[in-house]
Amino acid sequence: MITESYVYCEENYYMDIDSDFSNEKIPPFIGCMISDKDGKTLVTFEIVKGALENIIKKDRNAENVNIDTFPTYICAFKRLSEEIIIQNIPNIELENSNFKMHILFYQNEFTIIFFLNPIVCFNVVENVIDNYLTNFFEEFKYNFDDIYFLERLGWDWLIDLNNNYLKST
Repeated sequence: MITESYVYCEENYYMDIDSDFSNEKIPPFIGCMISDKDGKTLVTFEIVKGALENIIKKDRNAENVNIDTFPTYICAFKRLSEEIIIQNIPNIELENSNFKMHILFYQNEFTIIFFLNPIVCFNVVENVIDNYLTNFFEEFKYNFDDIYFLERLGWDWLIDLNNNYLKST
Protein backbone atom coordinates (compact mmCIF):
# COMPACT_ATOMS: atom_id res chain seq x y z
CA MET A 1 0.00 0.00 0.00
CA ILE A 2 1.59 3.26 -1.09
CA THR A 3 0.24 6.69 -0.27
CA GLU A 4 1.72 10.08 -0.94
CA SER A 5 4.20 10.06 1.93
CA TYR A 6 4.11 6.51 3.30
CA VAL A 7 5.57 3.26 2.12
CA TYR A 8 4.24 0.22 3.89
CA CYS A 9 6.37 -2.75 4.76
CA GLU A 10 5.14 -5.83 6.56
CA GLU A 11 4.59 -5.75 10.30
CA ASN A 12 3.66 -2.05 10.23
CA TYR A 13 7.13 -0.74 9.36
CA TYR A 14 6.67 2.46 7.46
CA MET A 15 8.36 5.74 6.89
CA ASP A 16 6.67 9.12 6.83
CA ILE A 17 9.20 11.53 5.38
CA ASP A 18 7.21 14.50 6.68
CA SER A 19 7.53 13.64 10.37
CA ASP A 20 10.22 13.21 12.98
CA PHE A 21 10.24 9.41 12.90
CA SER A 22 11.96 7.10 15.33
CA ASN A 23 14.30 4.26 14.37
CA GLU A 24 11.48 1.79 15.07
CA LYS A 25 9.53 3.27 12.16
CA ILE A 26 12.41 3.33 9.68
CA PRO A 27 12.25 0.39 7.24
CA PRO A 28 15.23 -1.97 7.31
CA PHE A 29 16.50 -0.82 3.89
CA ILE A 30 16.08 2.91 3.25
CA GLY A 31 17.85 3.23 -0.08
CA CYS A 32 20.83 2.47 -2.25
CA MET A 33 23.30 4.45 -4.36
CA ILE A 34 25.29 2.86 -7.17
CA SER A 35 28.33 4.68 -8.52
CA ASP A 36 31.13 3.82 -10.88
CA LYS A 37 34.60 3.09 -9.52
CA ASP A 38 35.46 6.81 -9.66
CA GLY A 39 32.52 7.84 -7.47
CA LYS A 40 30.18 9.18 -10.16
CA THR A 41 26.64 8.37 -9.05
CA LEU A 42 24.89 6.29 -11.70
CA VAL A 43 21.60 5.50 -9.99
CA THR A 44 19.94 6.10 -6.63
CA PHE A 45 16.83 4.38 -5.39
CA GLU A 46 14.96 5.07 -2.19
CA ILE A 47 12.06 3.46 -0.39
CA VAL A 48 10.38 6.91 -0.43
CA LYS A 49 11.54 9.87 -2.52
CA GLY A 50 13.71 12.04 -0.27
CA ALA A 51 14.22 9.31 2.35
CA LEU A 52 18.03 9.31 2.21
CA GLU A 53 18.39 13.04 2.59
CA ASN A 54 15.74 13.08 5.32
CA ILE A 55 17.40 10.37 7.41
CA ILE A 56 20.87 11.88 7.04
CA LYS A 57 19.74 15.41 7.86
CA LYS A 58 17.75 14.16 10.86
CA ASP A 59 20.83 15.05 12.90
CA ARG A 60 20.99 18.85 13.19
CA ASN A 61 24.77 18.76 12.74
CA ALA A 62 24.32 17.27 9.27
CA GLU A 63 22.14 20.01 7.77
CA ASN A 64 24.77 20.93 5.17
CA VAL A 65 25.62 17.37 4.16
CA ASN A 66 25.38 16.74 0.43
CA ILE A 67 24.40 13.12 -0.10
CA ASP A 68 25.59 13.23 -3.72
CA THR A 69 29.19 13.44 -2.48
CA PHE A 70 29.07 10.16 -0.52
CA PRO A 71 30.11 7.90 -3.43
CA THR A 72 33.04 10.21 -4.26
CA TYR A 73 34.37 10.08 -0.70
CA ILE A 74 33.89 6.31 -0.43
CA CYS A 75 35.70 5.70 -3.73
CA ALA A 76 38.52 8.01 -2.67
CA PHE A 77 38.87 6.03 0.56
CA LYS A 78 39.02 2.76 -1.38
CA ARG A 79 41.64 4.18 -3.73
CA LEU A 80 43.70 5.42 -0.74
CA SER A 81 43.51 1.98 0.86
CA GLU A 82 44.86 0.44 -2.34
CA GLU A 83 47.70 2.97 -2.42
CA ILE A 84 48.79 2.08 1.10
CA ILE A 85 48.49 -1.60 0.23
CA ILE A 86 45.34 -2.54 2.08
CA GLN A 87 44.00 -5.02 -0.42
CA ASN A 88 40.74 -6.84 -0.94
CA ILE A 89 38.39 -4.68 1.08
CA PRO A 90 35.13 -6.53 0.40
CA ASN A 91 32.94 -4.00 2.18
CA ILE A 92 32.83 -1.19 4.70
CA GLU A 93 30.19 -0.52 7.31
CA LEU A 94 29.68 2.90 8.89
CA GLU A 95 27.05 3.61 11.50
CA ASN A 96 25.54 6.42 13.52
CA SER A 97 22.38 6.59 15.59
CA ASN A 98 20.12 7.43 12.62
CA PHE A 99 21.33 5.07 9.90
CA LYS A 100 23.96 2.57 8.87
CA MET A 101 25.82 2.49 5.54
CA HIS A 102 26.91 -0.87 4.21
CA ILE A 103 29.25 -0.33 1.27
CA LEU A 104 30.12 -2.98 -1.29
CA PHE A 105 32.79 -2.78 -3.97
CA TYR A 106 31.35 -4.80 -6.81
CA GLN A 107 33.57 -6.36 -9.49
CA ASN A 108 36.08 -3.48 -9.16
CA GLU A 109 33.71 -1.44 -11.33
CA PHE A 110 30.96 -0.26 -9.01
CA THR A 111 30.50 1.03 -5.49
CA ILE A 112 27.15 0.26 -3.91
CA ILE A 113 26.09 2.10 -0.77
CA PHE A 114 23.14 0.67 1.15
CA PHE A 115 21.48 2.95 3.69
CA LEU A 116 19.96 0.88 6.48
CA ASN A 117 18.14 1.16 9.74
CA PRO A 118 20.93 0.90 12.37
CA ILE A 119 19.41 -2.29 13.82
CA VAL A 120 19.63 -4.24 10.55
CA CYS A 121 21.92 -7.24 10.33
CA PHE A 122 23.11 -7.14 6.70
CA ASN A 123 24.31 -10.77 6.82
CA VAL A 124 20.72 -12.00 7.01
CA VAL A 125 20.11 -11.01 3.37
CA GLU A 126 23.65 -10.87 2.01
CA ASN A 127 23.12 -13.79 -0.40
CA VAL A 128 19.82 -12.33 -1.63
CA ILE A 129 21.54 -9.01 -2.28
CA ASP A 130 24.52 -10.63 -3.99
CA ASN A 131 22.21 -12.62 -6.29
CA TYR A 132 20.18 -9.53 -7.10
CA LEU A 133 23.27 -7.45 -7.89
CA THR A 134 24.78 -10.19 -10.05
CA ASN A 135 21.59 -10.42 -12.10
CA PHE A 136 21.11 -6.64 -12.14
CA PHE A 137 24.57 -5.91 -13.53
CA GLU A 138 24.48 -8.78 -16.02
CA GLU A 139 21.17 -7.62 -17.41
CA PHE A 140 21.45 -3.83 -17.14
CA LYS A 141 25.15 -2.97 -17.17
CA TYR A 142 24.86 -1.32 -20.56
CA ASN A 143 21.46 0.26 -19.91
CA PHE A 144 22.53 3.03 -17.56
CA ASP A 145 21.20 5.54 -20.11
CA ASP A 146 17.66 4.93 -18.84
CA ILE A 147 18.21 5.83 -15.19
CA TYR A 148 14.49 6.26 -14.47
CA PHE A 149 13.87 2.62 -15.43
CA LEU A 150 16.73 1.43 -13.21
CA GLU A 151 15.49 3.57 -10.31
CA ARG A 152 12.03 2.03 -10.65
CA LEU A 153 13.52 -1.47 -10.67
CA GLY A 154 15.57 -0.59 -7.60
CA TRP A 155 12.56 0.82 -5.77
CA ASP A 156 10.55 -2.35 -6.47
CA TRP A 157 13.46 -4.41 -5.21
CA LEU A 158 13.75 -2.34 -1.99
CA ILE A 159 10.08 -3.05 -1.24
CA ASP A 160 10.69 -6.80 -1.69
CA LEU A 161 13.96 -6.71 0.25
CA ASN A 162 12.31 -4.98 3.21
CA ASN A 163 9.47 -7.49 3.23
CA ASN A 164 11.86 -10.46 2.99
CA TYR A 165 14.07 -9.07 5.75
CA LEU A 166 11.10 -8.57 8.05
CA LYS A 167 9.91 -12.14 7.38
CA SER A 168 13.33 -13.59 8.21
CA THR A 169 13.88 -11.69 11.47
